[in-house]
Amino acid sequence: MTAGGNGNRSSPLLASTPEDGDRTSRSSTPPSVVKRRDSVKAEIISCIFTEPHAGTAYNTKLETLTVTYDVEKRRERFRNVSFRRTGTNVFQLQDSKRRLIQRLRLCNCGQDGQSDKRYAYDVRWFTEEREVSGGCTSNGR
Repeated sequence: MTAGGNGNRSSPLLASTPEDGDRTSRSSTPPSVVKRRDSVKAEIISCIFTEPHAGTAYNTKLETLTVTYDVEKRRERFRNVSFRRTGTNVFQLQDSKRRLIQRLRLCNCGQDGQSDKRYAYDVRWFTEEREVSGGCTSNGR
C-alpha cells in the first residue's frame, strides 16, 4: 500500500444501549458514530499483523486509517476511509474510490499469527502486494 492511494481502512461499530435500556436508534448518522443521549462516542479499531509486522488503527470519527510498519519504523495516514456494514458481523473499510482496504468479521476468532491470543475481529487486509490476515480489537469490544 502506498501513501498515494488505496491505504484507507475502516472497522466495525457495535450497537450500544443507553443507560435506561432503550436501544439506540439507527439513522442516517454514519456507522462510525454512536449517539448516546447528548454525547457522541468515537471508536478506534486497532489491528495487528505479523507478515508484514504492522498495525493499523481506524478512527471512526475522523475516518482515518493509520498504518504503522514496525520493522521500517514508519507510519502512513490515510483520510476519507469509510466504514460499512456488509453483513451480519461483517464490516469493510474502503478508500474514497470505494476500493476495499480491510474486511473485518466480529467472531472472537481473530489471530495475530504469533500467539494463542484471540481478538474480537478477524481481519483481512488487502495491500497492493497481497492479502494479509490478522486480529483486531476496538475500544468498544
